[in-house]
Amino acid sequence: MVGDGGGRSKQRTLRRIAAIAIVLLAALVATAITYRLSIAEILLMRQLRNLGLDEATFTTRRFDAALLEIENFSTGSGDGLEIARIEARFSTRGLIASRLDALRISGVRLRGTLDETGLSFGALDPLLEGNAASANSSGPAALPASGIEIEDALLEIATADGPLHASLDLQVVEIARGKLEVRAKFRGEHEFASIDARLLATGSPSSLTGKLEFEAHAAGEFRANISTGEARMAVKSAFSFENGDIAIRPEGCAEIHIDGRLVEETSTPSQPFDLCLRFQSESGIRISKEGDIEMALEFSPAEFAADLRIGGEPLLVSGVLPTLRMRASRRDGEFEASLETEGGQLEFAQQAVGVRDIKFKGTIVANGTVAPRGHLRIEEIFDNQQVARFPKLTLNTRFEFLDGSIGFTNEFSNLGRELVIEINGTHNLSNSAGRAELHLHAIDFDPGQLQPATLFPFLADLLTEASGSVDLVGSIGWNADGMHGKAEVGIKDISATAAWATFTHMNGVIELDATGATLPNQTLSIDRVNFGLELTDGLIQIRMKSLEITTIESASWKFAGGELTTVGEFDPRSENWETSLLIKDVDLAQLLELVDLKGLSGSGTLEGELPIVFAGNEIEIRSAVLGSSGEAGVIRFRPDAGTARIAAADEQFATTLSVLENFHYDRIVLEINGPALGEVEIRIRLVGRNPDHEDGYPVDFTLSVKSRLSDLLQSEMRVYQIPLEIEKRLKAYAERAR
Repeated sequence: MVGDGGGRSKQRTLRRIAAIAIVLLAALVATAITYRLSIAEILLMRQLRNLGLDEATFTTRRFDAALLEIENFSTGSGDGLEIARIEARFSTRGLIASRLDALRISGVRLRGTLDETGLSFGALDPLLEGNAASANSSGPAALPASGIEIEDALLEIATADGPLHASLDLQVVEIARGKLEVRAKFRGEHEFASIDARLLATGSPSSLTGKLEFEAHAAGEFRANISTGEARMAVKSAFSFENGDIAIRPEGCAEIHIDGRLVEETSTPSQPFDLCLRFQSESGIRISKEGDIEMALEFSPAEFAADLRIGGEPLLVSGVLPTLRMRASRRDGEFEASLETEGGQLEFAQQAVGVRDIKFKGTIVANGTVAPRGHLRIEEIFDNQQVARFPKLTLNTRFEFLDGSIGFTNEFSNLGRELVIEINGTHNLSNSAGRAELHLHAIDFDPGQLQPATLFPFLADLLTEASGSVDLVGSIGWNADGMHGKAEVGIKDISATAAWATFTHMNGVIELDATGATLPNQTLSIDRVNFGLELTDGLIQIRMKSLEITTIESASWKFAGGELTTVGEFDPRSENWETSLLIKDVDLAQLLELVDLKGLSGSGTLEGELPIVFAGNEIEIRSAVLGSSGEAGVIRFRPDAGTARIAAADEQFATTLSVLENFHYDRIVLEINGPALGEVEIRIRLVGRNPDHEDGYPVDFTLSVKSRLSDLLQSEMRVYQIPLEIEKRLKAYAERAR
């Protein structure tokens, strides 16, 4: 009995404890149901504080066994995140697996700023830093819900160029165990550009594949004075995501269209042009979870025309863009990009110059500092003028980064390498200053081989029968203040026949400044110059504006003991030019020796001016006047025996000759008119007396000469080239003698 009573007592005790437990559990459930929203908020706030979002606020609208609803979520004022509504559906089985059944987020507003310090989303920055750290961790990503939907999500980022707006709609649905379907639409808008992207992919959270379509438009003014009427790019590509690595491989061409102005006051395309961009690697663009990037693409050739403006001057460029290949990668914090081109053709309309077949290989490596290096070869630089100014040239350029500067070597050469120009130097990237050495290898001219017209075809009718050599050495420097330096053109034993003269054995050095203009008072020595009349014992001093224009500002020659000097500048290569030669201190005795008329001599000096006009490929002397200068002189003409016998038969002729046998002149005046290379008219006025004739009676008479100056001033002078008045008498006597 006792034992039975004890058993029943224990049972009653257990029933009382169970009753109390049920009452307590009911009380707890009732309390939880009554205060479930507050408990949910406490738990959520604790999690948000753990993420560093202490200022987050929200309102819990519903929390029961299957649904949590939150409204008006905000991370704080200003930049940050606002969410109008969050719905999280869950089940006991899902919670045990740490997953939600469905997550729907709507009315998202995310605001941030982008400036020189970087991108910031205000109170969200600590959370983003934490996500960046977790993104670099290994392991597959886990989807937090079986289905996720984000709708009406807007992003606004304030930039110096105006606000950037973006919208996103995203759906992620688990269509089978472990298999997802992802649909996304993204649109970004700026005042000058817009981007539309659409994604459809399937797979697991750690491995997705599908299609990505991308289209971008740009118009209006960009920062840094860049603007365009319309630029468009459209891409259809395959997309894959594998364990944190993203790969995009376009299918066919990524179509690029460019129209309108590209760079304000610098470039305006004259016509739209379209490019085809193809990715060379299987992945096209690959971005790893560690942040490494790899890309390889190719642009196909495309015709174009553009109006470039450099320094306000128009520069019309047209042609075919070369095939362009680009590779870029970022690995272990080091960025490397390479560019390679092949083919193509560019033509510069105003300069009538073009280039063809452009081969370029360049690489930029950046790891704290930028280190570019590369090689450029242009197979052909050509002149588009009907008569070329220079031969077809090849350019080879190499450049490399060295201690903060870019070192470069350039070589221009023609096919036969008779013309070789080297330009080597450095350019400092920090202060935009540099220096280069110039060297034109000696060009050796030979009448039987290399001629100026071989290298410079426009000289074909201007300069022939050239011999001797020309070279150039110099150095130039540049900085923010401009260019400086000089070069020296060496001229050694140059002889040639020009359209306007012939000259022999020219020697000297011409100094040029950094702009290509000659420095003043350049001197060349020339043994002999012939402008149709031959000038010997020459020293020519020439000051030129530039070697290219060859405008002669002044020139002087030593001639017959005196000097001939040009007046005013002229370009001897132009179709029409005129100048005057000032004649000073010409020794009459030396001048008469050039005539080589036996028995003719004299003394004294001459001076005057010889106007010369070049027109229609003819040099003409117009109204030249030369006269005696200084003290009076003497002219003596004592003919040979044959001429004397002829004079004896003509009293008047004999009188003229007797006067000239010992003529002491007070004044001589020569007037010259006519083509310098043809027959000219020369009037010679003599004023004075012969002390041996008629007691020195004063004489004032004029002789007229029509002759070729080139004949008159040659050693092969013949008797019939003596003054016309004497020639007439000789002819008249010969006729009577018959």
